[in-house]
Amino acid sequence: MKPPVSHPPRASRHRPPRALLAGCAAAVLVALALAAPRAAADGDPASDVLITHTYFVPSDAGASARQEAQLAALLTTAARAGLHVRVAVIPNAYDLGSALGAWLKPQAYAEFLGYELQNSFRSALIVVMPDGLGLNWPGHAGVRLPGLAPAHGAGALVAQAQAGVRALAARSGTRLAAAAPQPASTGIPSVVPIIVGAWALALAAVAVVLRRRGAHRVRTAPRRARRAFAVNRLLVLESAALVLAVTAAVTLIILKTQASSPGSPAAAPNAPFVFPASSRSAPGFVLTDQHGQRVSLAAYRGRPVIVTFIDPFCRNLCPLAAHVLNEVDRELPRAKRVPIIAVSVDIYADTKADLHQDLGRWSLVPQWEWAVGAPPALARVWHDYAVGVQVATKRRAGIVEHIIAHEELAYVVDRRGFERALFFWPYTVAEVEHTLASLTAVRGASA
Repeated sequence: MKPPVSHPPRASRHRPPRALLAGCAAAVLVALALAAPRAAADGDPASDVLITHTYFVPSDAGASARQEAQLAALLTTAARAGLHVRVAVIPNAYDLGSALGAWLKPQAYAEFLGYELQNSFRSALIVVMPDGLGLNWPGHAGVRLPGLAPAHGAGALVAQAQAGVRALAARSGTRLAAAAPQPASTGIPSVVPIIVGAWALALAAVAVVLRRRGAHRVRTAPRRARRAFAVNRLLVLESAALVLAVTAAVTLIILKTQASSPGSPAAAPNAPFVFPASSRSAPGFVLTDQHGQRVSLAAYRGRPVIVTFIDPFCRNLCPLAAHVLNEVDRELPRAKRVPIIAVSVDIYADTKADLHQDLGRWSLVPQWEWAVGAPPALARVWHDYAVGVQVATKRRAGIVEHIIAHEELAYVVDRRGFERALFFWPYTVAEVEHTLASLTAVRGASA
């Protein structure tokens, strides 16, 4: 009498095992965690950039592409040697955003910035300003950078940054090998490791299961080998299909996240909310422009106008939105260019100096009018246009920073004073132009 042959449960012959499903689920969870968008930007742009990058060098630092590549290579070399450093180059007060109290205080700003980054980075941080360097390195209070001569001229601060990194390496006993400039990132490498990880995790689970199935096949009677092989082949096919599905999902998640990240040129636009003609009257307001003159919505009755909400201290999304609205007017014939009323959402950035600085820095068109006023008057406009604005104040290392979180939106108001479209960032020049063209084409009461 032949001994009874045990068979695997019927369900396991037709479905990938729990180990494989758990592995694939873990891969998806890892991808989702890495793809999750980060919190909205703070008032100082360096804190936003340094969350994911090793250095912050604004365009007005005058650094060449070669200098930036050298700095990137040096930081990579230091990291490979065990010294992890991030660098913030601050050529002028404008690049501090709302942290203006830190200007010409590199050590104070290094401490402030270190506090901002503590949840994502807790190693050495070097701040470079025209009057010197600041260092924040948790657990290394005794390490100091040598005093360097004040830097002047295009790219001088980046050279100071490189000197600071080398000095820090020498003080910490880290030997740096010769560094080769790193090519610019294309964005693809950030996707590849996650895809490879998903494949590796899922395929490892497949390998474990197949090994167990193989052992089972050896123990079973010879006449059952063919059936066992068929079951294993079905398992491989099902597992491969599941792994491909996981990989496709991970790829789509990451590519979508990268495409919609703030500041990305490829950011997918949002379709505007279009309101029927004469259905929503735009709330009126009277505020003050950058010249101290009265600005009101009623003054533009008879022509379309754009009403947007901007933080003059913002260095992230607001300049991008301003650039789009600027391009709308630049591409229109002179006679059809529309006024742009930018209502401030930052009561701490409403001085004439602040507003005129952005006029030049952002290359704002002549049709652009800032609209500022007393806090109660601004709050009333925010409320009337359903613009969410939140203010938080941070005090660290003697620096006070007011952080403004607000909705990035713009209304198109027709010549009769009715709201016709509402855009949420990101939006494109073509979309705004199309909306304005539709208003121009309409005649009569609906116009």
